[in-house]
Amino acid sequence: VRVLEDRTDGDVRTLRRRLASARRAPKLIFYAGPESGVLRATLDGKTLIDEDSKPTDGTPATLRVNFAAPPPEGLELLLETRTGAPLSLIIEDLSFGLPEAPGQTFRPRPDDAMPAPSYRTSDTTIVRKSFALAPRKE
Repeated sequence: VRVLEDRTDGDVRTLRRRLASARRAPKLIFYAGPESGVLRATLDGKTLIDEDSKPTDGTPATLRVNFAAPPPEGLELLLETRTGAPLSLIIEDLSFGLPEAPGQTFRPRPDDAMPAPSYRTSDTTIVRKSFALAPRKE
């Protein structure tokens, strides 16, 4: 995760981040729970959350994205939150197969078998990083 921008305008904080897999994994997953109070979110300029997509009952939106085949340069995520709100962002990159482990050998999958449809129960490698961004005080 690379910081591109972190600014405030009144009571709105705008954060722009470049998300990329250092392992060049074929899948990138990220999410921010409702406690993060995301007001607006875009990914490479495409709207994920805005006024029209937030829950109508007044609860904050939850951001969750599964992105297959992210470009090598990564994705640009823009988030707008309330200035005083903490932001929790969890990012996972996912690759198929198990990594090399010293002293361990794993038999390769037979040619007539495929990974289980649910990546959480398959021979998948997941690298997860959590970011807790403190509220910004201006």
